[in-house]
Amino acid sequence: MKETEVDQNLIRAYLLGAVTEEKRTLVEERLFSDRDYFEKVLMVEAELQDDFAFDAMTPDERKQFLSRRELVARSEKTFALTRALVDRAQPSSSLIERLRNRLNQPFQRHRLVLAFSMIAVIAIAAAGWWLMTRNPTQNEVVRLNRQSPESATADYPLEFGSIRTRSTGRPADNAEFRIPASVQVVQLRMELDSTSFAAYQVQLIREPDESIFTLDNARLEQQAGRSFLVIRVPARVLTSGAYRLAPTGTAADGHRETLRPASFDIVD
Repeated sequence: MKETEVDQNLIRAYLLGAVTEEKRTLVEERLFSDRDYFEKVLMVEAELQDDFAFDAMTPDERKQFLSRRELVARSEKTFALTRALVDRAQPSSSLIERLRNRLNQPFQRHRLVLAFSMIAVIAIAAAGWWLMTRNPTQNEVVRLNRQSPESATADYPLEFGSIRTRSTGRPADNAEFRIPASVQVVQLRMELDSTSFAAYQVQLIREPDESIFTLDNARLEQQAGRSFLVIRVPARVLTSGAYRLAPTGTAADGHRETLRPASFDIVD
């Protein structure tokens, strides 16, 4: 199994509360020290929300998901009550001293640790929800590319046959495409001259620098001895204008390399 898939499976199990204490600690240490890992956790959380909404979970996963959601909801109520009590407190030395004594009790310390842990989970969930609502196209592209290849037979293909992955040699001329109005899903097909990477990430940019979406683990397809990265995109996203498809390859050891982009124009 690829390293990225192992990471995603671990994060998924962590968010469902199905990991050991040791693995939970490892995930949380990396979560708060690695920004890329934090982004990956947000993406996996968005996928969990989609799986729950579209009934794509196993019975065990659905049970775990509902259990975790109920726990977070209870924690939100506990936190709100704690905040209300603190807001009512007056800054007198005697009251502060009584509060300090109460907080020093072991049971109370345990409740505080639990409350702050749940606050961290709620913050991550809120960030994930904000990310999804901020860029709904990102969420739609993820869903499209998670579907089976058989569902892509009706896609409208745009093939970049002259594009190669390594950033050497003369850049290819911009391709120009016209998409029929009846098309629902466009399939961007970027040919690779090497498939030595363990995983590929692709970002679609509307020139000069408007990021439309970033797709992790883009699908690799073999056809007649040629290799293509396949990215399914809602046709409505590709309005008239100039675009750039920017791929990144990740090796088995985690090393990342920026590959040559494919530039193209959509015309009416």
